[in-house]
Amino acid sequence: MEKILKLLHTVHAAAVPVFVAADSFVDGKACAKCIIGSNFRRYILGRVEKDVEPAELRVHKLLVPASNKEIISELGGVYETMLTHFFLLLVNNWSTGDPRDLRCPVISYIQGTKLFVRGLWLSDMLFVESSSPGSKNVWEPGPRIISL
Repeated sequence: MEKILKLLHTVHAAAVPVFVAADSFVDGKACAKCIIGSNFRRYILGRVEKDVEPAELRVHKLLVPASNKEIISELGGVYETMLTHFFLLLVNNWSTGDPRDLRCPVISYIQGTKLFVRGLWLSDMLFVESSSPGSKNVWEPGPRIISL
């Protein structure tokens, strides 16, 4: 079976005592403008994560078109991350490791939500959305997939 993901690198994420999504995904905080999709606003924006433990995050590149089911299958084991990790990766550009690669989408499956989130930089604006991994989405090659 053809590999669909390539591990690019790992990133250490420090512990975070409290992460409040509504205080983080706002204009002027991590970016000039934060555009929030309706599902993200409805299901994710109210999330508060406490005592987020440090983690070694794996950053993968999607190599071929694939569904969420195929991605999750290849990630295996523990693939969900905290929303805190997703946010830190986006705002610190840890997802790419290459400053020329700022504009690739970042996808993470969030613990305790049964949802994935996607972030994409559009100039100095950050667009975030969420949806169910059970959706029939097929991702085109290129996005960064974050896992533990």
